[in-house]
Amino acid sequence: MSRPDLLSSATVNLNSVVVRDKLLRLVQYGSKIEKFSSAENQKILRAISSNLGASRRAFRLWKWLEGIDTLRKINSDDHLVRTLGYFRHTFLSTYYLFDNLVWCGERGIWKPADFDRFKKLTYTVWAIAIFANILLTIRSYQVVIQSILSTGAARKKIVQRRKDGENVDKEMAEITQKMGQLDTKKGDLVQSLIRDVLDFTIPYNLARGGGVVNDNVIGFIGVVTSIMGLFAVWK
Repeated sequence: MSRPDLLSSATVNLNSVVVRDKLLRLVQYGSKIEKFSSAENQKILRAISSNLGASRRAFRLWKWLEGIDTLRKINSDDHLVRTLGYFRHTFLSTYYLFDNLVWCGERGIWKPADFDRFKKLTYTVWAIAIFANILLTIRSYQVVIQSILSTGAARKKIVQRRKDGENVDKEMAEITQKMGQLDTKKGDLVQSLIRDVLDFTIPYNLARGGGVVNDNVIGFIGVVTSIMGLFAVWK
């Protein structure tokens, strides 16, 4: 890619709220890695992490409406995929709603009597949403593998017909394209599964009040999954 093209791509992506959020997430979790920092620098890193966390919460205001809209559009021939999709987006929408209320509580706009308990509940809902997505990804992967196998079997029949002298160029092109799309989807699902398994440790740790997983480890996990997320959305 030439420099002007690279600059244009960066400009387009940086105008995306999703990309900006993931970049902020990368810096936020990177600032949690304090192992090699002095005591003074650790205070600065904690302030950066806290401020970026608040900024990202502001980005997510009203995002729960998007989740509700997605619930209306879930469509799959596989009953289990549909069910897990409803489960995942229900908890994800609830998490975003609760997260908005946490942001309001931290700003002093609205705060429940036991704010710390409410925050732990929010993180628990977040963890359940990620776990639901892990199950959804596993089932979606199984569906894709089944499609790859059936498409491969269909391709063998087309190859045999070609050997028999039939003109199957159009069918072969279509099924080759479909195989490529399925392979791409399979790779995307594997990356999503790895990212979610790693990310699950973050809300689980917060829901338990912290300390279950070392902050440096949480920071490293957040950096890795943020980079993976950026690769997934960068155009």
